Amino acid sequence: MPNFALEDESRKGLASLRMWNVVGSGIKIADVIRGWLGRKNALNRMPFCGCAIGAIDGCLYVLGGFSRASALRCVWQYNPVLNSWSEVSSMLTGRAYCKTAILNNRLYAVGGVTRGHVGLTPLQSAEVFDPCTGVWSQNSKHAIFKSSGEVYDPEVNSWVEMPAGMSDGWPAKQAGTKLSITVDGELYALDLSNSPESVRIKVYDFQDDAWKVVVGEVPIPNFTDSGSPYLLAGLLGKIHVITKDANSISILQADVQNHVSSPSASSSDSYAGAHPKSAGPATAMETVLWRVIAERTAGSSELVSCQTLNI
Repeated sequence: MPNFALEDESRKGLASLRMWNVVGSGIKIADVIRGWLGRKNALNRMPFCGCAIGAIDGCLYVLGGFSRASALRCVWQYNPVLNSWSEVSSMLTGRAYCKTAILNNRLYAVGGVTRGHVGLTPLQSAEVFDPCTGVWSQNSKHAIFKSSGEVYDPEVNSWVEMPAGMSDGWPAKQAGTKLSITVDGELYALDLSNSPESVRIKVYDFQDDAWKVVVGEVPIPNFTDSGSPYLLAGLLGKIHVITKDANSISILQADVQNHVSSPSASSSDSYAGAHPKSAGPATAMETVLWRVIAERTAGSSELVSCQTLNI
């Protein structure tokens, strides 16, 4: 990991969940990662690009990426309690632009690309990191990912084709951005496919194999000039939408599970959205109150990733 001069500021709140994202923290880790991952001229100015980011066991991990012409196997760990970076066990395969996920307290690195003799080559493989042993292992020998999507079952260590309803209804424009999350066991996705004026949040119903709208309108504008203007994150049972415009980055928060808005939120930092009731065929709408919980100047940065650490 490159040497960075991290600010040693107050560590208040280290005993709780903290959202380490683009809206700052006691230790400016977001600025560090954004500084070498998220700028448009990254290839010319930075030693790495295409890294993946994941968080597990209270630590942040940066995986792989490209360094000049090579796909890296390297993995770096950030420990917020010690405020230090260290290199840990390398992945089995050098990969860039892979996706990460946490399942059963293990960190998965899935897919991505490597650089071969004929250019970039997609990787149809996955591997898993156990933070207790510090060891990477091959996930499954049969990991041939289809464009329709696949689902991994850890109980039998195999990939199966994604259910038709999940695949067909999955919101578009997912590539390269994190527009789906799990909150308390429910799978949510930010749907930008209809129009810029009607950004919605859907939840997947496993029994009906269908996506259902739970928030009919998310109060975010359309910023077509920004490459990745949205991120979706979950924290403490609530959904957070991170947005970026030309001047600032903001985090909007809503509790869509209880379908109840907070009466204490002020009108100056709150927005009303609507969603249909999940029970019965009724068309009545309930109000979901969105609150801006954090905001900062954006500058020339781009949204790369939003991770939460359980410290």
